Amino acid sequence: LDVLAAAHYIKSNISSQMPLFALGVSMGGAAVLRAASAGAPFAAVISDSAPSSFKDTIASILHETRSIPYFIAWLS
Repeated sequence: LDVLAAAHYIKSNISSQMPLFALGVSMGGAAVLRAASAGAPFAAVISDSAPSSFKDTIASILHETRSIPYFIAWLS
């Protein structure tokens, strides 16, 4: 939860009056969504192409790097 800690640090030490926005792409999108759900003081979150779940991410990686059929990789 580094994103959560960074958001709290920024609000506490750098800019408590200005709104804080978060932008994340791919796994970064998942990170900002998780931080927001854990209470990060974001005014808004933009998440682009965040994976739907950790299991889907692993299955996709196995399919792309090891040529394992996606449905089999997803079962593991």
